[in-house]
Amino acid sequence: MAPDVTPTGRPRPVILYVDDQEGNLCVFRANLRRHAEIHTASSAAQALQMLEQQVFPIIISDQRMDGMTGSEFLSVVRQRWPETIRFLLTAHADFAAVVDAINGGQISGFVRKPWQRTELAELITQANDAYWAAREEHALSEAFIDKARLAALGQMTAGFAHELGNLGEKLAMIETIMDRWGVKEGDIPELDTVRRGVMGVRQLADTVLKLAASTDDTAAETFDLVQALPTWLVGFRLFDGVRHLKALRLGPLPDALPVCIAPRRVELALLQLVLNAAEACPAGLGEVEITVAVDGDLLRLQVCDDGPGIQKELHSRIWEPTFSERGGRHAGLGLTTTRNLLHALGGEVRLLQSEPGRTVFEICLPQRAAAAATDRLSA
Repeated sequence: MAPDVTPTGRPRPVILYVDDQEGNLCVFRANLRRHAEIHTASSAAQALQMLEQQVFPIIISDQRMDGMTGSEFLSVVRQRWPETIRFLLTAHADFAAVVDAINGGQISGFVRKPWQRTELAELITQANDAYWAAREEHALSEAFIDKARLAALGQMTAGFAHELGNLGEKLAMIETIMDRWGVKEGDIPELDTVRRGVMGVRQLADTVLKLAASTDDTAAETFDLVQALPTWLVGFRLFDGVRHLKALRLGPLPDALPVCIAPRRVELALLQLVLNAAEACPAGLGEVEITVAVDGDLLRLQVCDDGPGIQKELHSRIWEPTFSERGGRHAGLGLTTTRNLLHALGGEVRLLQSEPGRTVFEICLPQRAAAAATDRLSA
């Protein structure tokens, strides 16, 4: 019996082989059953049904099949199960189809007929290692995200308690005044201060609850970004580095901006960029501005700071998890976390500009069903 794990310690390869010739299926099973767990399908339709029921890390399909060609089948697989490693089995006469499939991203590679057992077994081993390495990297990225959320929650909670204490002092002061002089509610300016404080506490509580939520934070929700951003900034200002900025402000905003995105991940990604900007600025002097723009179906959020900038030769290294700029920002882990947060949503973060006095990072996200979002918010 073949071992359940490979010499590298990863699970044994599991393959779905698709071919409409029964003889080819038998030959494939006979030659490779010692190297992998083999499952077969005699048509693309049958293979798609099997994929609905079980995970197949590696899929190998013959190109010439009735009903649906191998490249067409693997194109569907890529759309529905993009994490799979996909190979096209083809003869020389089908090479044009192979090139098109590779250029279109449908396949990871191809196997030319007639295949050799040792070469195909080696390819399967490499594909299996690649699949599990990608899974391990994804798990590590999710761990970074979870740690970032927990760190944010811890600091938010501390700030929340601080604000509650301040509010208690203000309430006590107002109650004393009201008792002594019989002042009614709304007669003195301090009451307005209390109201603003209560509003701030409510916003902070909402932010803490959102960060602490255990629900799927990649799920898109419809909301007005113009209303959400000020609430997010209330929470951002509780962090030590942000609190010491001279200014954290929003650029010009439209009256309303309905979006359909995952708010919790976007908020956390934006927080990471603000923290990164704040760290680069001298305490009490730095200014950070957040701007929003819609470019077709893309939502763009920019974070601009007036710090010293990042040296040009370091631009390619700032995304490394262990990167730290001496005397400046410790960008690596924060920016890596930000990139992973956004990749899960089909988005990206990039450095647009960096020079003394102006550094700009941009979040770019696809807006899902923006028109539908507008309709739902106006309903």
